[in-house]
Order: sequence, then structure tokens, then C-alpha cells
Amino acid sequence: MKLKLVSLVFLLLIFCSTNPYEEELSLNAQLLFDEISSFEESARDLDSQCELLKEEREYYENDGIPMSFFVEYEYYKFRYLGGSQMNVENYLSSLFYFCDMGNIYEENWKSLNYQENLYQQLALAPIEPVVIIDE
Repeated sequence: MKLKLVSLVFLLLIFCSTNPYEEELSLNAQLLFDEISSFEESARDLDSQCELLKEEREYYENDGIPMSFFVEYEYYKFRYLGGSQMNVENYLSSLFYFCDMGNIYEENWKSLNYQENLYQQLALAPIEPVVIIDE
């Protein structure tokens, strides 16, 4: 009886300590990162991706920039690196949930069509040269 109780508690601890989004994120990350040839092995670490996402969120929060811009930037970033529309959407969805930012994603992700149209507009916009004046 005691062995069954200990086994049950052990199984509950294992089940409760895992992030339910980790497996989905691993799969979506593999699909996306395989498309993006410039991603080095060190950049594929999901925990480091989560830390980077948290740091970027803090920049937006500290500067008072709407979180919708944060979500749009994340989409733009991975599309620009070569990810396909669906793989980027799936990866971002699972990444935001894995990193405990699912509410930010839900509140600010409008649709794949919206994100892609915005990406296409930004990608086609002319880039003005930046002049640095050195005194």
C-alpha cells in the first residue's frame, strides 16, 4: 500500500512539473528552425528563446509600446529569417504559451492574414539610409 502511494505521488509530481506546451513547442521549433538555415544550434535552445522573448517584452513594457507591436515584431522577425507563415504562427503560439505569455498572444494576435499583410507591407517599404553625424 505504501509503495503504491509513493508511486502515485511520484507520478503526480512528474506530471505536474512538466510544461504542457513543451512538446508542442519542441515540434514547432524543429519545423521552423529547419527552414531557417541561419539559426545556430545554440540559438535553438527553447529556454534561451523564452528568455529572449521575456527580455524583448520588457523593452516594450518599459517604453510603453503596445503589446500588439511586440507580437507583430516577433512574427516579422521569424518571417524575415525565412520561416513560412504557418510555421511561424505555430511556433509563436506555442512559444508564448510555453513562456507563460499566452494572454499576450491571445489578446494581440489578430490573424495570420493580418500578420502576413503587415509583414508584406513592411518588407516592401523602402529603407531610408541612416546618417550618423559624428561630432
